[in-house]
Amino acid sequence: MKTVTNEIMIDAPPAAVYSVCTDVERWPEIIPTVLAMQREDVGENELIMTMHVSNDFGTHTSRSHRRYSPSSYRIDSQMLTLPPQIGSMSGTWTVQARGRGSLLTISHSIEAPATLDGSAREASTAQLAATLSSHTELVLSSIKTWVERRAKQGGAGR
Repeated sequence: MKTVTNEIMIDAPPAAVYSVCTDVERWPEIIPTVLAMQREDVGENELIMTMHVSNDFGTHTSRSHRRYSPSSYRIDSQMLTLPPQIGSMSGTWTVQARGRGSLLTISHSIEAPATLDGSAREASTAQLAATLSSHTELVLSSIKTWVERRAKQGGAGR
């Protein structure tokens, strides 16, 4: 298992940043690799997200179980279905106030499939982590652009 952490400063309050992170139905407008999104609420601040994407892992559909903690601006997720080259993945998104802006941090734990053994699995996991880091940078920059543009227009996050 390898952990990848990416972060970005966003010139907007934490509530505005968190709002975009939890408004998953809007992600196809915000994140260029997200083609379509469906949301199924399964409890208070809890959902199953089905995301159709085209990225460095190919064009595929992934499902994840997301739990929101609005009071601490935190999101925890566990991937339920993944592209075939990924064995498991989970993550945490946090938004923290930093001066007049916010720090958005995304941490993922990722591992290659168990069908690979020893050094092959380690090498595959390392490559997956590098690809995931690059993709997460795109997600972060897309969210930053969206939130900051909305803040300048007077509609932060929406």
